[in-house]
Amino acid sequence: DNCRGKELEFKNLNDDEIKKYFQKEQIEISDEVLKLSEGSINKALKILPKQDIYIKLEELLKKIENINKLDILKQEFIYEQKDDIQNVLEVMNSILFQIAKEKTIYLNCIEIVENAKKNIKSNGNFDMCIDNLLLGIWEEINEKHSRSKI
Repeated sequence: DNCRGKELEFKNLNDDEIKKYFQKEQIEISDEVLKLSEGSINKALKILPKQDIYIKLEELLKKIENINKLDILKQEFIYEQKDDIQNVLEVMNSILFQIAKEKTIYLNCIEIVENAKKNIKSNGNFDMCIDNLLLGIWEEINEKHSRSKI
């Protein structure tokens, strides 16, 4: 009864601690997964089975400034993640946060992802939610970015 209502906070582990855990479990972990896990073994375990998807997602977000607006909607690999979309969007925010450390405009995209998560949870049309997500991020990075150069 004394524990009810109390939150336990765990500090993030450093990369070496996470590597040691996975070595002990005899599981290979890439540097990409390590970075995306943000010091959480649990997060790393969620990412591992779909690391190819997440690496593709990171590549997409890093090169979004060079992608044509119509081509942004041709990212089938995201639309194919319907069963696991909340985790995918969670990792998308982690990637955006990492990129935002160098390019602050990417911080604005985190709210776009959060809105997509809410819309999908409230049974919004899945494809339309992903369309809006991808277009929203594209516009945030490209249109606002180009306006700030003028």
